[in-house]
Amino acid sequence: MQDTSLNLVYTMGKVASKAVSESLTCSGIPNHHVHLMTDDSLYEAMAESAGSRAFPADHVGRSISIYRRFKNSKCVKIVTLIRDPLARNISTVFQNLSKRSYGFQELSRLAEQLPTDPITQWNNEQFKPAIGISLFDVGFSPEDKFSVYCSGRFEVLTIRTDLSNIKKSELLSDFFHQEVNVGVANEASTKWYNELYTEFLKEMPLNAEWIDHCLNSVGLSVFFTDDEIANLRKKYSTM
Repeated sequence: MQDTSLNLVYTMGKVASKAVSESLTCSGIPNHHVHLMTDDSLYEAMAESAGSRAFPADHVGRSISIYRRFKNSKCVKIVTLIRDPLARNISTVFQNLSKRSYGFQELSRLAEQLPTDPITQWNNEQFKPAIGISLFDVGFSPEDKFSVYCSGRFEVLTIRTDLSNIKKSELLSDFFHQEVNVGVANEASTKWYNELYTEFLKEMPLNAEWIDHCLNSVGLSVFFTDDEIANLRKKYSTM
């Protein structure tokens, strides 16, 4: 029997998506928080587990189950989020740290191994293959920091993470036709590495060329205004 509808928070990692998903759940709106939703990515995740003679991680198993529903649902509402690549990459590094001591040089090396245009990479490798829609074609307004796009069985709400929680709440409430109040989840300030994270941002010991590549990325230019990019350049060069 075909499912009639499905709500997804389908987005790249480290873009404050957990807060959105948990807020929807608390508001009584069933949803699934996923990062993988393509044949290739799920096969690859399973192959990696098989190669190490381990069971797939819980999130992979959940994604496979959701993927089956996704393929059969007549109406799919999708929330996806956009974050500036430097903030996203730095957050990714710290989120994945094991609990031990780190120097700035090692942390910088880890950051500089990440893609300088994660927005475009995730769109091309995940979102577009899964949905058949490119995030670059949804009529996103950098000035408004959001867009709503409908095509076939898909409704897509794209939101910049730097929107206020009040505005996010309004957008989500309109999108789901039900009141939603967005809170905060997974903040770095509550993590064991908070002091190190704060010092790293203060010193910003990243290679200037790598920072420049992030700020000149295609994804950033589509979802942020020229003035915002100039402000980001000033922010990351003076930290």
